[in-house]
Amino acid sequence: MMRISLAMSAAALTLVGSVWLTGCESQQAAPHSPEPLAGAAAQASPGSRARASNYRVESPSEAIVAGASTEVALAVVPGANLKINLEYPWKITFEEVEGLQLGTTVLNREALQLSEARATIPLEVSAEQPGDYTLNAVGNFSVCNDDRCDILRDEALQFTVKVQQADQAS
Repeated sequence: MMRISLAMSAAALTLVGSVWLTGCESQQAAPHSPEPLAGAAAQASPGSRARASNYRVESPSEAIVAGASTEVALAVVPGANLKINLEYPWKITFEEVEGLQLGTTVLNREALQLSEARATIPLEVSAEQPGDYTLNAVGNFSVCNDDRCDILRDEALQFTVKVQQADQAS
């Protein structure tokens, strides 16, 4: 009877320990953050909503001209009291977009312009037809403050590029 009780206790401790470790790993990768920003939560995937206040994305405000290849500056801006982790091996991978040609689909840290205030993602794009194009990307990046660094892996990012006819350009 004592052996069965000891075996059950060991199994229970193993189970509790593995649940505790799993919880810690997920806390390190994506700690709970305070109230998400309304705008960022609407653009983020369901899994990223808890981290939405860690950053926001910025799309170019100016439209590009149809038929011309143009470099647009997309950005990831850290949330309040956070800064861009300049040492993290950033990687942004874009999905192909029908009607929009991308100069590349993968940008690593070396291709980005990083400062503590923002990560600028220079992307060469062109489109033959005017319209609004949605760029979906997956990002691996990190934002920090003096107390913690939040590592965001496989983070769904969404940008918009506006394209207009040459005769509509201002």
